[in-house]
Amino acid sequence: MVGWRMPTSDWPELCNGIPKLGRLARQEPALGAVLVWAEVTQSEPLNCPLLATTVLAGQDRKLLVDQVGQFLTPTNQKAGRLKLRRRLELYAARLAARCDAAPRGTFGPGTSAVSAVWSTIGAV
Repeated sequence: MVGWRMPTSDWPELCNGIPKLGRLARQEPALGAVLVWAEVTQSEPLNCPLLATTVLAGQDRKLLVDQVGQFLTPTNQKAGRLKLRRRLELYAARLAARCDAAPRGTFGPGTSAVSAVWSTIGAV
């Protein structure tokens, strides 16, 4: 999971059909990647390798850390965000199962957990 990134096409699919997400649904999948990584690894979101990479400029990293904190704040777990969090948890569970089942070294960046199972996730 060190080099894993959420495929760009998965984020809009996860957000699809959830009202009141607004700007959150239109942004890059970095927030979703951090949240899914934390769930799959059972680690703190701030330990996500995406936050440690040089890919993110200092300001972008700070913004992403703030978004993660806001998303995980219990008072913000309402309506659309709560539904998205449940979808992300299901996505993470499926991704973790794929990681566990994959031969060592074959699971890398851009591997999707949504493909072929989205109809199940969409029902959450």
